[in-house]
Amino acid sequence: MDAASLWSVAGRMGLRDVPRGLLIEPFIGTAHKLPIDYKLYVFNGRVEATQVHVEREQGQR
Repeated sequence: MDAASLWSVAGRMGLRDVPRGLLIEPFIGTAHKLPIDYKLYVFNGRVEATQVHVEREQGQR
């Protein structure tokens, strides 16, 4: 399914003009320790909530 179809089916207007592709980021952890994962939830252009995942290699906390 392409992005144009996905936005119409799922109601995701932000995906309407996004070309299909693959993004690969460099791995910044080590063999035994994953990096801290920050998730920012943005509504109307403002960060309203932050979620931080630490020690993911031992189960999420």
